[in-house]
Amino acid sequence: MKFFVPLPSPFTDDTTTASEIRLARAVRFHREHGAAGYLVGSDAGEGMALAHSERKSLVEWVVRESQGAPVVVGVTASTTSSVLDLCQHAARHGAQAALLGSPPGGPWNEQEIKSLLSAVRRYANLPCLWLGGEEFQVIGTTDTVEFKSLNEVGPISLGRAFAAEECSVFGSVVTPLAVLGADQAKRVVDQWASTHLKAKSLFVHGRSARVAKAVLERHKVEVGPPRGPMKPLDKRGEELLASLLAQLG
Repeated sequence: MKFFVPLPSPFTDDTTTASEIRLARAVRFHREHGAAGYLVGSDAGEGMALAHSERKSLVEWVVRESQGAPVVVGVTASTTSSVLDLCQHAARHGAQAALLGSPPGGPWNEQEIKSLLSAVRRYANLPCLWLGGEEFQVIGTTDTVEFKSLNEVGPISLGRAFAAEECSVFGSVVTPLAVLGADQAKRVVDQWASTHLKAKSLFVHGRSARVAKAVLERHKVEVGPPRGPMKPLDKRGEELLASLLAQLG
């Protein structure tokens, strides 16, 4: 089983600016640990804390550092025009697909969601997977991109709260577990019967973004702190992370 890594968004120490140098180091780390591809701008990347221009810059940087590995972009945004802009930008700069979740500010009625998906279908210029609530819908599919629900891959979901980062694309699994490193994610999945409770406890407590940065910091890869009001992984989260990693060996 191969894994796409939901990348964190590295910042300068004061979190005022996204750091291209630190991002390159994070990509390099995950490439060396077996990443099959990368997810940019998801919950693990603090997507909703990024300026629109920062989200675009991160896509460009990751594509440049990916050495040909496929890149999928999280394009969830508050407005239809923002979603389309992110999709079109990602397509121009070499991303292969996009993941779209329910826009913040909902709940949205059926007609509003249909309108959003219709616009994406017509104008996004990028194969897109809608991961809104209980729904799983492929928009603008092509012969080169195959999306699958994580349920079709196996019982390895972290739960509904992580649905926007869980699917299969290009024959690889997109999961928050991969922030541990693709090699470690494989160990978690291979031992799922004995690891799933610790894994779920860690991610429910710490969330993807905190865990992603804590893992890199453990390996001396500086990515800066999360952007406020989010704080780094707390003591309990570090204990859960240490316990899971110790079990994996």
